[in-house]
Amino acid sequence: MQALHAPSPMTSTLSAKSRGSFSEIDPESHVYIVRTESPQWSWSTIECRMWLLRLLRDYMGLEPDVAVRYALQFDGQGSTLLRQPAERWMADFGDSLGDVIYTTINGYHGQ
Repeated sequence: MQALHAPSPMTSTLSAKSRGSFSEIDPESHVYIVRTESPQWSWSTIECRMWLLRLLRDYMGLEPDVAVRYALQFDGQGSTLLRQPAERWMADFGDSLGDVIYTTINGYHGQ
């Protein structure tokens, strides 16, 4: 298994009880990404999916099982997350979700 970066002030390990649907993305729950953390170029696929799950579930209000399904659709690392054009996000996640994901990413990195 690929080693993940050391937790930053914005990350922490989850207890088994609080894990919930995150365990479907990272069964060993090595990393916990918060939605307000700026996506990083060096993130692994798991870290990107965790961030997407947080965005979709906690910010956009999707049901956990739906958010997990969408997050698991993402296949790439941080560089993919940051470079993907709006059209691709909308094709993969639908116009509304794709636009919010793209806009959120660019809100962090477009400044």
